[in-house]
Amino acid sequence: MGANFNQTLQGKVVYVVLLTCFVSLLVTSAAFVSYEWYALKNNQETELKHITHLLTKQLKRSLDMGNKEAARQELDILQALPTIESAYLFSAQQSLFAYYRRSDEHHALPANFAASQDMLAHTANFQLPVEVNGKMLGTLVLVSDLDPVHEILKGFGLKALITLLLALFIAYLLGDRLKKTITEPIIELTKTTRKIANEQSYHLRVDMVDIEELGQLIDSFNHMLSVISTRSAEVENIKNYLYEMIDAIDTVMIGVDSDLQVVYFNESGCKLAHQPLERIIGESLFSTLPFVAFQEENIRACISEHQSFQSNRFIVEQNGVPHTFMLSGYPLHHETGAVLLLQDITDNIAMENRLIQNEKMLSLGGMAAGMAHEINNPLGGVMQGAQNIERRLDLTLPANQNVARKVNLEAKAFDAYLEERQIKHFLSGIRRMGERMAKIIQTMLQFAKGTAPQQSVCSIDLLLNSAMEVARSTKHLHGVTINTLLDSGLPAIRCSSTEIQQVFVNLILNAAQAMQNQSSPVPTLTISVRQEDKEIVFEFKDNGPGIPEQAQNRIFEPFYTTKQEGKGTGLGMSLSYFIVCTRHGGQMTLLKSTPKGTVFQIRLPVSGLSSTNAA
Repeated sequence: MGANFNQTLQGKVVYVVLLTCFVSLLVTSAAFVSYEWYALKNNQETELKHITHLLTKQLKRSLDMGNKEAARQELDILQALPTIESAYLFSAQQSLFAYYRRSDEHHALPANFAASQDMLAHTANFQLPVEVNGKMLGTLVLVSDLDPVHEILKGFGLKALITLLLALFIAYLLGDRLKKTITEPIIELTKTTRKIANEQSYHLRVDMVDIEELGQLIDSFNHMLSVISTRSAEVENIKNYLYEMIDAIDTVMIGVDSDLQVVYFNESGCKLAHQPLERIIGESLFSTLPFVAFQEENIRACISEHQSFQSNRFIVEQNGVPHTFMLSGYPLHHETGAVLLLQDITDNIAMENRLIQNEKMLSLGGMAAGMAHEINNPLGGVMQGAQNIERRLDLTLPANQNVARKVNLEAKAFDAYLEERQIKHFLSGIRRMGERMAKIIQTMLQFAKGTAPQQSVCSIDLLLNSAMEVARSTKHLHGVTINTLLDSGLPAIRCSSTEIQQVFVNLILNAAQAMQNQSSPVPTLTISVRQEDKEIVFEFKDNGPGIPEQAQNRIFEPFYTTKQEGKGTGLGMSLSYFIVCTRHGGQMTLLKSTPKGTVFQIRLPVSGLSSTNAA
């Protein structure tokens, strides 16, 4: 209950009951006392009027004869009436003719002979003219003592006061009972509403009461709570669903106010800022994500001018790895602020590059197939002609000896001439270059093959071991340490084992050749394999000098090589890319290349079988 009694419903109920009873009883008592007063006064006036009439009959003769002593004696009979305080007989000239006083206290003549109507006065005056046959002889004034009347009225007042106090006490008891009956359910309802408002506990209910009107109110209130609880649950579910959807996307969603302070951050944003949501809310946007500060002007214009914007791509380095971002802003129409979307488009750019590379590879593959067919026939003629010339110049053959004798050609001199002019050496070079060109043409033709090779379920261990055996058979792995890090329980993959081994061999030999002139640190190639969801991830990491930056974007182009002239065809990496991406639906990327090493990554889908079932 509150400190102010009249401010609570309980206090007001008791107050109204007591006030109503008090006013009602006070009015009733006042009316009763007034009624008694006027009744007593009327009785007294009637008595005085009767006495006056009796006296005037006696006093007429005395006034008429001018006998004051007889008049005074006649007035002395009033001693028998204790309520008469005094009497005064005046002549027609208004002079005092005779008088009567009960005591000496009333020695002064009354100032006003009019009948008194004052309830609180101690005396009451009553006058009556003394006439004979219409002739005015004088005036008789009687003064009555009202103290007995006052005593009677005091008794009545005391009884009324006692009755009033008793009635107020009974009214207080009734009001208290009424308070408990009516106000306590209302107070309980108030407590419940306050608790619901403070705690948002819409599952609470108010107990029913026997009073019909309050029962209907409580029932309606409980029904309203049920509706609110249901709708609140629906709203909460929708809100949680929206938050879950927003948190599920990779795009960073940021809500800012007009002061560019953060009012919302989704889960991706918290991961990017490396801070929990509680520490981000209310902070400055640029203290949370300082690398977007260069867009402050666009963000403020978005809020003040209600204009959306989209920034150009910009690069931010995270953990030593460059990431490409794009910032978009959209104004809020019913609030002062904006929603910012920060997208990490690094993977999108990589995907775009892969699509461009795939298109380029397909185009080059078609071009390579046409060129290969056009070149292959004349090349065969060149190589066959070079071989025929070598055979015709070989004088150890009987046919060549017969022709030499026929034209008188000295064999030793002719051989000396060929050696001196290095003709056989040139012819041997033509043949070797032709064979190399034939291999290049054969490789180019593989780009144009429309049918996929036969695939089977293969063990990852067997694929890597076979590739390393092939690579070790060459001289390039001399002095190179190879470490393999394979997760346990790796599943098998469905692939063309010959092609995938070829890819692995290309990567191993390229890494070894890049480190062949390196003494410190010790040339090391680390091959790691792990599973991520439904993909097997292969990473080939060396500690060589890395690939020049200007060459990184062209590393998978056909005929492009960073090796010295004559030591590479430029088709190894492009063919490997073709095998992984086109033939097997995987991904092959240059993950990182710095002066301290290079990392290539290959992603291949799993076969759905365990490694124990692989061939």
